[in-house]
Amino acid sequence: MDSEILDRKRLAAELAVAVSQFMQATLVHDTDERGYVFHSFQGPFDEDCHTVWELGAARGAQKSGGLGVTYREWATRRAPEENAPSEFKFMPDEDIRRVVLAREDIPPSLLFRLLMAYLRSMETMAGTAHN
Repeated sequence: MDSEILDRKRLAAELAVAVSQFMQATLVHDTDERGYVFHSFQGPFDEDCHTVWELGAARGAQKSGGLGVTYREWATRRAPEENAPSEFKFMPDEDIRRVVLAREDIPPSLLFRLLMAYLRSMETMAGTAHN
């Protein structure tokens, strides 16, 4: 395997773990009994959830309480009028690493969005620490 691709996948895996941990800790009061986090359609939460979901490290569900689907499942079978999920359940850290490392590659645009999600999360965390 190309070392640049492996490095990109390792970076993506660790960023996804960090964003997942941040989301679960920050939205602990917005987590239901099934472990799904409701992101409230607010940044950085909205983009963070969708980015980790698109990477394959979370399941998304509608507010109706469905079981959730992967991004690939949703993209291939959603109805045209169906909105993107509003609830997300993040995988355990080791599963995130396994899933991300098993990907063929991480597109640079997705890696950039993941890095931005991480930076927004850390900025949010730093802002709440100063208040």
